Amino acid sequence: MQSPVGPIRPPSEARSLLIRVTRNCPWNRCEFCTVFKGQKFELRPLEEVKTDIMAARKAADDVKKWAEQTGYGLGYVARYNGISWLHDDGVTNVFIQDSDSLVMKTEF
Repeated sequence: MQSPVGPIRPPSEARSLLIRVTRNCPWNRCEFCTVFKGQKFELRPLEEVKTDIMAARKAADDVKKWAEQTGYGLGYVARYNGISWLHDDGVTNVFIQDSDSLVMKTEF
């Protein structure tokens, strides 16, 4: 069973939408990193990733409706509700997770 790690991302991506396309690390032998030790690397199925993206889209649409109803800005309503990746002009940054998602084929 995998233990929950939580989001792993650079500080510069703190307000980015996080999309997890892999689980854990394909290398997993760095001496300095203990984050993924004992965890098996996996590519997430495309349908799971698409489901996550659609869930983020639904959340963004719902917050946008709420912002329009209340008269507050989209970014303000999103941040107030703990959605740091949604800004006044929508989603501006996406960070692809986990450790080394570039091992995936481009077609994915």
